[in-house]
Amino acid sequence: MNENIIEIFSTIQGEGKYVGCRQVFLRLEGCNLHCSYCDTDSAVGMHPDCVVEEGAGTYQLVPYPNPISPQRAAELVEIAAADVPHQALSITGGEPLLHAAFIRALAPHVQLPIYLETNGTLHEELKKCIDCVAGISMDIKLPSATTH
Repeated sequence: MNENIIEIFSTIQGEGKYVGCRQVFLRLEGCNLHCSYCDTDSAVGMHPDCVVEEGAGTYQLVPYPNPISPQRAAELVEIAAADVPHQALSITGGEPLLHAAFIRALAPHVQLPIYLETNGTLHEELKKCIDCVAGISMDIKLPSATTH
């Protein structure tokens, strides 16, 4: 199965247990919540291309057509991580657990441990890929923060 990916880039993790560690971020489309303060445009179908930083810290952003296969996504992660050690691949969104099957299919193809950033509301989907992830950052939302 192919999925629309918003972007893949190298950066320094800014929150949680791995703050300060260099990670590759893979941002997937779609979210099951609609938080009023969200800064991510994760609307489904609104990203005809996945923007990939070609080389860690280069800021050379290159578009690749969506949707993208798990194997191709792994190749793009390697491009983003080129020549610089990374602690993990952080899969985020939107809500990445809307794509649990994609995460499971991607896992055998990536060389980095997978760190999942989730809102924690899709526990049945988490069961489908929990054995593929090395760490989870769960950002629990208050009902007053969402319009779902």
